[in-house]
Formats: sequence, C-alpha cells, structure tokens
Amino acid sequence: MPATTIVVNDVEPRRQYTATAGQTVFDFPMPFFSTGDLTVYLTPSGQAADDASDLLVISTDYTVSGEDTQDGGLVTLVTGAALGDIVTIDRVADLERLVDYQNSGDLLAETLNREQDTEIMISQQLRSDLDRKFGINRTSTSTGSVNIDPIANTVLSFDTGGNLVMLDKALAGTVPVVFTESVTLTDGQTSVTFSNSADRASMYVSGDLADNGQILKNVDYSVDVTNKIVTLTQSYHAGTILTLA
Repeated sequence: MPATTIVVNDVEPRRQYTATAGQTVFDFPMPFFSTGDLTVYLTPSGQAADDASDLLVISTDYTVSGEDTQDGGLVTLVTGAALGDIVTIDRVADLERLVDYQNSGDLLAETLNREQDTEIMISQQLRSDLDRKFGINRTSTSTGSVNIDPIANTVLSFDTGGNLVMLDKALAGTVPVVFTESVTLTDGQTSVTFSNSADRASMYVSGDLADNGQILKNVDYSVDVTNKIVTLTQSYHAGTILTLA
C-alpha cells in the first residue's frame, strides 16, 4: 500500500504478548514502513526484564512481514517461544530525514505523506517512552525539583518538602526524616550546630549568591554525630541559608 493511503491512528506503538508453548507468530497491527522499524525482545518466563539481554536480532532470531501496509504485519520467531515467555514488540522509527526538497522540483503526495507519517510515528514512540518513565503525576501539587545528578552508592528519596534527593545507600530503609531546620550563615562561617541530627538527613543551601540545591555529605560537608555539628568544606556568603531536612 503506498504512503498516500496509509493513516497513522492515535495508538501506542508497542505490543506485548505472553507466549504459548512453541508460539512463533506475533501480530503487530499498526503501520510501519520498514522491517527494521520493529524492535523485538523476548524475556524468558520467570526472569526479570533486561533490555540488553532480551533484545533479539532480526533475521537471526526473527523475521518481519507486512511493512508499508495499513494493517501492520507479523513478527515470526525463528525458534518457538517457551510457555510464559514475554515477547515485546516496539515500533522505533529512525530519527533521520532522508528527503530534501529542491526549488522547482517534484512535490509528490506520497513523499509528503511518508514524511508526515514518520513524524507522527516518532512522536508516538517518544510519548510511549515518556509514559513508561519515572515522573510526577500531572495532578500532583508537588513543586519540588525532580532533576538530580546521579551519585554512586546512593538511593533516590523524597524529603519533607517533596524534593527528590540522594541518600547514602546505607541509610535506605531507615525511618524517614520528619523535621526541617534552617540556619542563616554569617560570612565565612563553616561550622553549624543543629538541634537535630544531620547524620540521616539531607542538606541544602539557598540564597542570592549561592548555587541553590542539595549539597553532599562527605563531599560538601561532614557531620559530628555526637555534637550535631555540620562542618562545611567551603564557606558561603553572609545570608546564605543552610537547611537540614
């Protein structure tokens, strides 16, 4: 079917099946333009999904038919799946543009439709990827930041303000912090005594002249647990707020 007659409906470009014993054929009921547009994974029954090890290789592990048609096509495994295997099929169009229009050149409906259809397919795959990522509900009232740099040997957590923070891995599963305490620093001050222990809390700096955000234990500060003293590895301008949360 030529591109002039293909309609790209509002669908998720992904199908997932739980295989029967020996099953080889799996349906992909939506348009795709090339056999290489389909990425196929097989997760053995009872095992955790792993994109790297579950990825199959076209021609070696499976074949594809039905490209460039309205109704989609079929993925056929070379070797039948085992009972309970999970077969996942994603449509992943290449992020590239292969057509360049020329002055006074041909402007064909088939070429235009193919380009616009591909753009919609790419938008659908990006939406599908985003829908399956960690995030915050649209209706959430949280105003906390969800952007953070990954740090080795830490785990993700939310503080009492709803901010995403990194905690020392050794603290995972401990009782969450339920207090917030702030101190306004004087010029050059590096030592602060808190009324609450900073050992299992997160630490933040904020102020007009500060690089606002979380600072890291054993990198940006150290903690005297017995005396509840935080010692900063650098000083900040007067008026900078140090917050324990």
